[in-house]
Amino acid sequence: MSRLRDKIGAPRNLALLTAAHLMTDVYSSFIVTLLPLWVRLFDLPYSAVGFLVFLRSASLATFGLFGGYFADRTTRHLFPFGLLIVALTMSATGLAPSYAVLMLLVLMSTIGLALFGPEATATAVHLGGSLRGLGLSIFLTGGPLGASLGPVVIASLVSAAGLQRTWVMVLPGLLLSVVLYRAFDALGQAPGATERSVDTRISIGVGPVLALACMVVLRSATEMGILTFLPLLIDERGGSLIAIGVTVGLLKMGSAAGTLIAGFLSDRTGWKHVTILSLVLAGALSWSFVRADGLLALIFVALLGAALRVSFPYTLLMAQRLLPERESTASALVFTLSLLGGGLGAFSSGFLADGLGVEVAMLGIGVSLPLAAALATMGVRDLQH
Repeated sequence: MSRLRDKIGAPRNLALLTAAHLMTDVYSSFIVTLLPLWVRLFDLPYSAVGFLVFLRSASLATFGLFGGYFADRTTRHLFPFGLLIVALTMSATGLAPSYAVLMLLVLMSTIGLALFGPEATATAVHLGGSLRGLGLSIFLTGGPLGASLGPVVIASLVSAAGLQRTWVMVLPGLLLSVVLYRAFDALGQAPGATERSVDTRISIGVGPVLALACMVVLRSATEMGILTFLPLLIDERGGSLIAIGVTVGLLKMGSAAGTLIAGFLSDRTGWKHVTILSLVLAGALSWSFVRADGLLALIFVALLGAALRVSFPYTLLMAQRLLPERESTASALVFTLSLLGGGLGAFSSGFLADGLGVEVAMLGIGVSLPLAAALATMGVRDLQH
């Protein structure tokens, strides 16, 4: 363990950055967990639910590009301010008096996520030292861990104190953003503003790049579609808000495990065969989860989260190798594709759910899209140094 710690450049700062990532996803998980309450409170059709997720994804994709671009051109660390904005806006969603105000708060939160994500991702790679892939995956693991913890926390709070008490959740984000600012402000300028020695040149054609983009979009459409309609499926089958929180939490716990596994593999093996296998497995697990119940369904949903997430760290590392002097921008591009794919998946699935039911929508996106993503991955050749 000590040898592994020595290879990681700044373990304390990496742990702090990972904790901040965990908190941003704790807040982001409020949306999918509380969707059934908002559907009843505002009398929303499923297509409105899909539109809310799509609007959030499109907004974050747009702001994310600007966030990555700006992070590569400033000496200041932006991610502490991003965490603060997310904490303030998402903690206020329970106070929203209408669907329009709810959308406004969600859109404002995307500004914070755009300031946090791209720069924090690039910083995590540098904090990993000689184990760049592992450092990135440790940071990325904070996301699904937060998304697994968040549904349980917010469901327990709302069940005990009511929807209008979500504002108390601002406190941990506020404190952590202050600690984050103090720790990284002492380090000086952000990595995006430093000079980098570039020892890698990538040779890759337009076709493989398009195939990679298709894979990212389809995989993200699967993940976001499942995440959006999983709570609605459980609610339709008579499950409680706590059951929704636990199931979504298990999905994200599986995602955390898949991300960490990918971190160990990415510094040792190629990505292509692992990605194809994980996507095919995700299609089979989606079908199995929808058809199962009880403990078996919970096992399938955790495995599904892992299978869907394995390929994500690989994709980020490949993008940063393509743009070695603009790593925040490269991260933002991957996040943009992921968000657009996720938003389109949720939006289109909303109409499918309105017409054919939530279960059919879950099967449609959970089986067909990951298999299509696996086919797209076959068109991507490994990057050559």
